[in-house]
Amino acid sequence: MREQADNQQRKLETRQHIEQRIREIKVKINRGKISEAIDLANQTLMTHGPDTDVTQLLNSARSSMRRERKRKSKKKAGRIRSLIGSGRLAEATRTLDEAVAEKIL
Repeated sequence: MREQADNQQRKLETRQHIEQRIREIKVKINRGKISEAIDLANQTLMTHGPDTDVTQLLNSARSSMRRERKRKSKKKAGRIRSLIGSGRLAEATRTLDEAVAEKIL
Protein backbone atom coordinates (compact mmCIF):
# COMPACT_ATOMS: atom_id res chain seq x y z
CA MET A 1 0.00 0.00 0.00
CA ARG A 2 2.77 2.40 0.94
CA GLU A 3 4.62 1.76 -2.32
CA GLN A 4 1.44 2.28 -4.31
CA ALA A 5 0.76 5.56 -2.48
CA ASP A 6 4.31 6.75 -3.17
CA ASN A 7 3.94 5.85 -6.84
CA GLN A 8 0.65 7.77 -7.06
CA GLN A 9 2.28 10.78 -5.38
CA ARG A 10 5.17 10.76 -7.88
CA LYS A 11 2.72 10.59 -10.77
CA LEU A 12 0.77 13.52 -9.35
CA GLU A 13 3.92 15.60 -8.89
CA THR A 14 5.07 14.79 -12.42
CA ARG A 15 1.70 15.81 -13.86
CA GLN A 16 1.75 19.07 -11.90
CA HIS A 17 5.26 19.82 -13.18
CA ILE A 18 4.19 19.09 -16.77
CA GLU A 19 1.14 21.35 -16.38
CA GLN A 20 3.41 24.15 -15.12
CA ARG A 21 5.68 23.67 -18.13
CA ILE A 22 2.65 23.73 -20.44
CA ARG A 23 1.67 27.13 -19.01
CA GLU A 24 5.25 28.38 -19.49
CA ILE A 25 5.32 27.14 -23.09
CA LYS A 26 2.00 28.86 -23.86
CA VAL A 27 3.28 32.14 -22.41
CA LYS A 28 6.41 31.95 -24.56
CA ILE A 29 4.35 31.23 -27.68
CA ASN A 30 2.01 34.14 -26.93
CA ARG A 31 4.97 36.47 -26.44
CA GLY A 32 6.47 35.40 -29.77
CA LYS A 33 9.41 33.56 -28.20
CA ILE A 34 8.87 30.54 -30.42
CA SER A 35 12.43 29.19 -30.25
CA GLU A 36 12.35 29.28 -26.46
CA ALA A 37 8.96 27.56 -26.45
CA ILE A 38 10.30 24.81 -28.69
CA ASP A 39 13.37 24.34 -26.47
CA LEU A 40 11.24 24.18 -23.33
CA ALA A 41 8.83 21.68 -24.89
CA ASN A 42 11.74 19.47 -26.01
CA GLN A 43 13.29 19.62 -22.54
CA THR A 44 9.96 18.71 -20.96
CA LEU A 45 9.52 15.71 -23.25
CA MET A 46 13.06 14.52 -22.59
CA THR A 47 12.69 14.95 -18.83
CA HIS A 48 9.19 13.58 -18.31
CA GLY A 49 8.60 11.41 -21.35
CA PRO A 50 5.81 11.59 -23.90
CA ASP A 51 2.87 13.88 -23.24
CA THR A 52 0.11 14.64 -25.71
CA ASP A 53 -0.40 18.25 -24.59
CA VAL A 54 3.30 19.11 -24.73
CA THR A 55 3.69 17.42 -28.12
CA GLN A 56 0.71 19.35 -29.46
CA LEU A 57 2.21 22.65 -28.27
CA LEU A 58 5.57 21.68 -29.75
CA ASN A 59 3.98 20.98 -33.13
CA SER A 60 2.05 24.25 -32.95
CA ALA A 61 5.22 26.21 -32.17
CA ARG A 62 7.10 24.53 -35.01
CA SER A 63 4.28 25.35 -37.43
CA SER A 64 4.30 28.95 -36.27
CA MET A 65 8.05 29.13 -36.85
CA ARG A 66 7.69 27.69 -40.35
CA ARG A 67 4.96 30.22 -41.21
CA GLU A 68 7.11 33.09 -39.95
CA ARG A 69 10.13 31.90 -41.97
CA LYS A 70 7.96 31.58 -45.08
CA ARG A 71 6.55 35.09 -44.56
CA LYS A 72 10.05 36.54 -44.16
CA SER A 73 11.26 34.62 -47.20
CA LYS A 74 8.46 35.95 -49.40
CA LYS A 75 9.00 39.50 -48.15
CA LYS A 76 12.76 39.34 -48.77
CA ALA A 77 12.31 37.79 -52.23
CA GLY A 78 9.85 40.54 -53.13
CA ARG A 79 12.34 43.15 -51.98
CA ILE A 80 15.09 41.57 -54.09
CA ARG A 81 12.85 41.41 -57.18
CA SER A 82 11.93 45.06 -56.67
CA LEU A 83 15.57 46.08 -56.45
CA ILE A 84 16.42 44.11 -59.59
CA GLY A 85 13.45 45.61 -61.42
CA SER A 86 14.60 49.12 -60.55
CA GLY A 87 18.14 48.38 -61.72
CA ARG A 88 19.71 48.53 -58.26
CA LEU A 89 21.72 45.36 -58.76
CA ALA A 90 24.42 46.01 -56.17
CA GLU A 91 21.82 46.54 -53.46
CA ALA A 92 19.90 43.47 -54.66
CA THR A 93 23.08 41.41 -54.42
CA ARG A 94 23.76 42.65 -50.89
CA THR A 95 20.18 41.92 -49.85
CA LEU A 96 20.37 38.45 -51.36
CA ASP A 97 23.68 37.76 -49.62
CA GLU A 98 22.19 38.89 -46.30
CA ALA A 99 19.12 36.69 -46.79
CA VAL A 100 21.28 33.66 -47.54
CA ALA A 101 23.55 34.38 -44.53
CA GLU A 102 20.48 34.69 -42.26
CA LYS A 103 19.08 31.49 -43.79
CA ILE A 104 15.93 33.31 -44.88
CA LEU A 105 16.37 32.18 -48.48
